[in-house]
Amino acid sequence: PAVYARGEKVLEGLKDRFAAIDQVAEHNQAKVLWAMQKNRVSAACFAATTGYGYDDYGRDNLERVYADVFHTEAALVRPQ
Repeated sequence: PAVYARGEKVLEGLKDRFAAIDQVAEHNQAKVLWAMQKNRVSAACFAATTGYGYDDYGRDNLERVYADVFHTEAALVRPQ
């Protein structure tokens, strides 16, 4: 019981910090969702590829999403 009470007290003290973290996370999630909608990310973007990298619609779309999220001219994103 004493440990639980101490934990609750600590959590109460961190309440404002957790709220600030949640606000930042919500803002960042909105940016990602906006970029995905803008670039029309769909199920086709997650389809398997030949591995050669030619006309990889999903990869090209992912790079546009990253560029929009991070406010850059372009992005180079390659999963390894």
